[in-house]
Amino acid sequence: MHLDFISFHPYPMVADPINTSEITLGIDRVLSEIYWYAHNINLPWMLGETGFSAMESPGERSGVDGNYYGQEDFAELTLTAARSCGAAGYTWWQYQNVYWGSNLQDNFGLIDHDDVLKPAVDAFHDFDPNNVQTSCTQPSNYYNYFNYSTTPVTGTVSDNYGNPIQDAVVWGWSNYNSGDGLCQTFTRQDGSYTLYPTSAGINAIKASAVSSNVGIIFPIQTPPFGPYDFTASNSNPLTFPVNYNLDESNQTYTVIDPDTTFTAPNVITASDFIVDGNGTTGGTVTMVAGGSIELQPEFEAKAGSTFHAYIAPVPPDCNDNAFKRKISPENSVSNIFVTTKVEQPAEVKFLLSPTIYENVQLSPNPAPNQVLIQITEEDDNDKDTPWQLIIYNISGKLIYQCSINKPNTMIDISGFASGIYLAKIMKGNSCYTKKIIHQ
Repeated sequence: MHLDFISFHPYPMVADPINTSEITLGIDRVLSEIYWYAHNINLPWMLGETGFSAMESPGERSGVDGNYYGQEDFAELTLTAARSCGAAGYTWWQYQNVYWGSNLQDNFGLIDHDDVLKPAVDAFHDFDPNNVQTSCTQPSNYYNYFNYSTTPVTGTVSDNYGNPIQDAVVWGWSNYNSGDGLCQTFTRQDGSYTLYPTSAGINAIKASAVSSNVGIIFPIQTPPFGPYDFTASNSNPLTFPVNYNLDESNQTYTVIDPDTTFTAPNVITASDFIVDGNGTTGGTVTMVAGGSIELQPEFEAKAGSTFHAYIAPVPPDCNDNAFKRKISPENSVSNIFVTTKVEQPAEVKFLLSPTIYENVQLSPNPAPNQVLIQITEEDDNDKDTPWQLIIYNISGKLIYQCSINKPNTMIDISGFASGIYLAKIMKGNSCYTKKIIHQ
């Protein structure tokens, strides 16, 4: 599945609509999520739906998020955060109050039931997306999502190689089966987390990172409160074929049906694999990986067959919301057959060099004034041809372009407005796109 952008729907979900601190906390939770999107999502993203349910004078048990002025603050702060953090769009739910039978659902509108404009309308009237001066700032409660003051649970999240994972999401529940007592935090740069439970305690913890299934610990024993450490079980390169047991050394897999596609978010390693062909025609196989495609010596593409390999962003496959990362053939597994291995040279056609994914680096990022572009051209037969650099702002407007003739080139971005930019570096069939954050 190819995604052009991701649409998020964050809401404040305020517990007590007449408590100013609770309203502020609910707003901060949405700002924390916006900050997380900006630093962990590589695709264009937007707030496809957000809002603040408001009554003019809500009661403690009215079920809304707060009063009209809390709604105005929410609109102003989230609009500014979305723009400064690089959101491609923003949508408010909803235009006018409705009558759906629930105070929460009925009062998100910017116009009340009597056709009177709420104060939040001013936040939209006064908002100028081209004049946002603030930077994408981490909220103060980013690591204590619900601002609890209970005894925390601690631990770390790391990958299979022991490297810490930053910004993994860690949840806790007082009752995992019912979903009660939810608490949440994120991991720091060193992979550590501090999770503050509700007053009801905690009996399960789950951690997940982008494109990784990090797992769940259930039940946990309290006290003591940790440390509970997670290892990302799927952070290592994915190997193809998957979920098949090759018991005999003279057996392999042959794809004989046309138009078979395999995808993986990071790495595909193809071994014991034949793309069948009779010298004139044959099977067509496409592999798409987010990181690299590695063809082992046992890989074969017979004469007449077609093999395509692409390096492109691949979203993770999810199974029952388990955030599992896997490699998946789009066609039925019945298209894969066991056959006798044929010793012939592979005939492979690469439409996009996978090495470009690793051979172009930008640093520092975020950058205050200058960005160093480093290009390694180990196997480039066209070294005399310069690379083309094009930088766009988040709205798609061309900001800067030049030719790059040296492996290390410093680009001055001090004149750019603070925000997020997309840098595209191209030569021939090779294209590398990188996000630049200018502070």
